[in-house]
Amino acid sequence: MAVTGAERPRRHPRGRGGQRHAGRLRRGLRRPGRRGGARRRGARHGVPPAGSPDRRWRRAGGGRVGGPRGPGERPAGLGGRAPPAALTGGPGGPGGPGGPGVANHRLWNRDPGGSWAPGDGPLYCSIPVLLGLHGDGAVLAFYENPSDATVRVAQGWAELDFAGGMLRHYVAAGPLPVVLDRYTALTGRPPLPPRWALGYHQSRWGYRTEEEVQAVADGFRADGLPLSALHLDIDHLDRFRVFTVDRVRFPDLPGLADRLAARGTRLVAIVDPGVAADPGDDLYRDGLSGGHFVTGPDGSPAGGGGWPGPVAYPDFTAPATRRWWAGQYRRLAEHGIAGAWHDMNEPTSLSLIGDRTLPPDARHDAEGRGADHRRCHNVYGLLMDRAGWEGLTALRPDRRPFVLSRSGWAGVQRWAWNWTGDAESTWEGLAQQVATVVGMGLSGVAFTGPDVGGFSGAPDPELYLRWLELSVLLPFCRTHSALSSPPREPWRFPEPYRTAIGRLVRLRYRLLPY
Repeated sequence: MAVTGAERPRRHPRGRGGQRHAGRLRRGLRRPGRRGGARRRGARHGVPPAGSPDRRWRRAGGGRVGGPRGPGERPAGLGGRAPPAALTGGPGGPGGPGGPGVANHRLWNRDPGGSWAPGDGPLYCSIPVLLGLHGDGAVLAFYENPSDATVRVAQGWAELDFAGGMLRHYVAAGPLPVVLDRYTALTGRPPLPPRWALGYHQSRWGYRTEEEVQAVADGFRADGLPLSALHLDIDHLDRFRVFTVDRVRFPDLPGLADRLAARGTRLVAIVDPGVAADPGDDLYRDGLSGGHFVTGPDGSPAGGGGWPGPVAYPDFTAPATRRWWAGQYRRLAEHGIAGAWHDMNEPTSLSLIGDRTLPPDARHDAEGRGADHRRCHNVYGLLMDRAGWEGLTALRPDRRPFVLSRSGWAGVQRWAWNWTGDAESTWEGLAQQVATVVGMGLSGVAFTGPDVGGFSGAPDPELYLRWLELSVLLPFCRTHSALSSPPREPWRFPEPYRTAIGRLVRLRYRLLPY
């Protein structure tokens, strides 16, 4: 099985899947110094040349591909990573998961657990796109396989080892902008976003009441600062249940949304995939009767832990479930919510031990073919994003939808923006954001950025200011922090930082026309 953000490539009558789409990558590409351009197979990026005696990659149920890298080649890509943008290891050669000088990168979407630092991984959004950057061009290889995989890179070679699935791949060569253009022609390009999404966003886990949210908006107005969006974290939910509103703490959310929209500020609400496994919950009952949840081997919903307690997970690999979930976004629209913020969609199950996700033997529909969670895990967030984007589009066909997602896979740029998750609030964490954002961009996801100041920690005024200096120049600019972190509204900082922060926020808007 291979599920992507693009339409599935048609099979050649002789069984060569993806040949027609590969042709799209071939057209107009020329590898520097060679005739022909893009190739279906070759030694670079672990694609064995024709006639190679190494046939390990042909084995059923996954496989390994490996080969030498060109002189001076700088590897990059693979989605959101915590190492430097160049993924190179040191001297060494094949020889297992370790080995001297070997950099190992796992392709498995994962929540690291509240905070991540440089060198941690895997992170939330793995994308099997590997680039080789050269002084005279680039080579891009896209492996259309969402299975768990390990990529090993050293100075002279690279190797990819997939735990399952097929080894269908696409290779393009040429100038870097051209190969990225051909890759997004295959997997999809981001649609034009709403203009307000390009402005400044303010968020915090801890805006507990309607009055607090209104006070934040009033503070920006008092300081004469523009504010395009305020994000509502789990605090606004009724018992932390998805698509609900706590009527005590947020008694008039539509009224709040209208007042803020009149000032040019939109509300964005968090949406987690976990549905409270409570027979008294209408969304759970509806999902259960419609057969919309991921199941265990016995056919009952595969359980996990979420903010509401025990939860069930919608099976976004089923078209009917995506339509059902898309229909739930009307609950957001009825409260004046302008955008959706998808969190915990790796998917993550809150657990103190083991892999923080669904059991490996959990069953998915997989577009009617059936598969276990090991095959569907990495596309879970991608397909949730698709459902959310399609739901908002259907509700408001005259408006551009906005979906922000922590997780995804190849093609996620068609349906969602991305942020780099729960980065630690340190100088090292700030420096790492440059490499992580660049890595996402080189993997086809242009609209991304970090939480300004880092999610977990208490940045001093100097660190926050420097982080904001970076973020106002990135596609996505949002301040967000954990419940345990001090508030970060601009007026919380002393002078001269308060004035400097305001100047940077205004700079963001002066740059918008460009």
